[in-house]
Amino acid sequence: KVSTDLFWFLVAAVSLVVISLIIESLSPRKSLRRPARIERISAAIGVVLIAYGSSATGGVDSPFAAFLIFSAFYAAYFMDRRGAEGITALCTVAALAPLLYDADATEANGPIYMIALIAVIWTLAATVLYRREVARGVERAATFLALADPLTGVANLRSLEEFFDTLVGKDAGPFAIVMADMNGLKGANAVFGHEAGDDMLLRLAQLMQGASDRKAQVARIGGDEFAVVLPGADQAGVDEWCATFNETVEVHNEEVRS
Repeated sequence: KVSTDLFWFLVAAVSLVVISLIIESLSPRKSLRRPARIERISAAIGVVLIAYGSSATGGVDSPFAAFLIFSAFYAAYFMDRRGAEGITALCTVAALAPLLYDADATEANGPIYMIALIAVIWTLAATVLYRREVARGVERAATFLALADPLTGVANLRSLEEFFDTLVGKDAGPFAIVMADMNGLKGANAVFGHEAGDDMLLRLAQLMQGASDRKAQVARIGGDEFAVVLPGADQAGVDEWCATFNETVEVHNEEVRS
């Protein structure tokens, strides 16, 4: 009977994997939720099959229970945090399931084994999720450094070019470009030092951002040269931005003088 149950368990597991792959291949690639939903359901059914295999091959003493560790690892490594926590919790329930049907689960080393298994499952899942968050933080930082000016935090030339490509590729309609540079930066660096010059560049970038809406992109394209891209703006929009920016600069300069 055990060998028969094991055979059908393996058949069900293989069939589940094949069906999941077929459904995912037929799903629209534009929808990211459907494959993720299929993945969660497949992982949950896989945990149930592991629990069934454990019950059919010895309960608390079944070697199939160790496969719950691999299920938790898969969920923590590939799924989002919510899905990983759900599958890990389901693995915990499956690890405790022998308490319902195995009379030996509370005898000898059964409780110790279940506690150790659950501890390994949650420790592994938490560790993998933590390392994923760290890796994502490093990736976001690397992306920021690649696409942003490290001094001012605004876009760099590469990011500006990609923004142009996006506007042209989407046929987003007209857009305007405003160019600006800072006068006297070299003199400020020579007299007051480069820290003062860097502070001036940072304040200029902040003033340009303050005069722009969320759709616009401010970029530093040279040492003291900046550009602002205004999607959907015509000449009147450019004039309005310039007037807003000049007013912002005047207010800032008055505050500095006072």
